Amino acid sequence: MLRDLGFTADERHMVNEAHEIAIKFPDDELAGSYKKVKVINLDEQGNLYVYVISPEDIIMDRLRAYLYWREGYSKK
Repeated sequence: MLRDLGFTADERHMVNEAHEIAIKFPDDELAGSYKKVKVINLDEQGNLYVYVISPEDIIMDRLRAYLYWREGYSKK
């Protein structure tokens, strides 16, 4: 479905270069707070939804990745 929208696979990420969007498929552990996870409904019936971690947890995750694991894409 994401490929139909112009996304390409890059390891655990799906990237849409035209719209500058990246979606990361996480492993089974959340580095942030489960209490801050938001459910975003993508349809009016609530049948299609995504879980999104908080902006603060995303920033902290990227900082940790850069500082401790020297992940290249975190430098961008």
